[in-house]
Amino acid sequence: METKVIRTIREWMFLNNMSAETTYDALCRTQQKTTDKLLDKESFQRAFASLGIGLSAVQVDSLFTALVSEANGLLDLNAWLSRIYEDGDNPLQMIREIVQ
Repeated sequence: METKVIRTIREWMFLNNMSAETTYDALCRTQQKTTDKLLDKESFQRAFASLGIGLSAVQVDSLFTALVSEANGLLDLNAWLSRIYEDGDNPLQMIREIVQ
């Protein structure tokens, strides 16, 4: 399920011409978290709903759990970039995007 969720996010990023970092910034902007850029679980869910990425609440929950360590319960840019990144340099991904 996690792979499908990440693929959905990457497709959304591609269609909107956004990098992983600008996508995270957009998530933070929707929740007025532009200074500290830390998202808790509830803010993360609201941000995804407001951007219309097309994931269910269960999918967003599982993504948040996969990205965040239990120690602080907050998502930061580094944790986001560790799993969500552009596939633009991957030749197979480029072919896939051209076909789509």
